[in-house]
Amino acid sequence: MVKLFVEGGGDANILRTECRKGFREFLCKVGMHGHMPRIVACGGRRQAYEAFCTAIENGEKALLLVDSECAVASRYQQGIDSHAWLPWEHLQA
Repeated sequence: MVKLFVEGGGDANILRTECRKGFREFLCKVGMHGHMPRIVACGGRRQAYEAFCTAIENGEKALLLVDSECAVASRYQQGIDSHAWLPWEHLQA
């Protein structure tokens, strides 16, 4: 099963539960019902990133969803070949 690590939900369990419910409802509305990933509300951006990295290191199928905070700087996505873009550097910055 794929895990979707999301930024959000704060530090309280009740808030993380509500965050998962919100994402589940959203994903159902965009047609993912029946193909739902396991949603993991992680609180802050750093916690989401670290949980995602741990899952990848453990060989799990995982996706990461965090707020962009700002537009991706042009230095991280130069040219038309998206394979040459540097999204991880943007995320780290």
